[in-house]
Amino acid sequence: MTEFERITESTETLAAFLASLPCIEGPWNEAFHERFCNYCPAKDCDNCQYEEYRNNPLWWLKLRDEPSEGTKQAAKKLADLVKRYSALEAAELLDISLNAAKILNEEKDIDWAMAISAAQSIGIYDRG
Repeated sequence: MTEFERITESTETLAAFLASLPCIEGPWNEAFHERFCNYCPAKDCDNCQYEEYRNNPLWWLKLRDEPSEGTKQAAKKLADLVKRYSALEAAELLDISLNAAKILNEEKDIDWAMAISAAQSIGIYDRG
């Protein structure tokens, strides 16, 4: 058995190998920041609610295996949206929501409570 075959024998073995590499950043860090940090209103990362995913190659490798609970919930909400509206109307609402999220993400000194309240009042944010 070659070293490559040994390292890639299982997802867990590959993840352990990747975690052992002396690198500051890996693609799993980028995925973590994209999925969690970009939309997190927390000002202090020391008590991150997603700490189990930070610097975790196994989590990153398993992203392709099964959708996360958040992805499943988002898919259900999108399906409900399409049921309530036409597919075109749902796409327009999604586009508005994505643009709103992008705008909020670009702001550095945002009052998150006020922004979320405004988003809820125009129907583009639902915490449930």
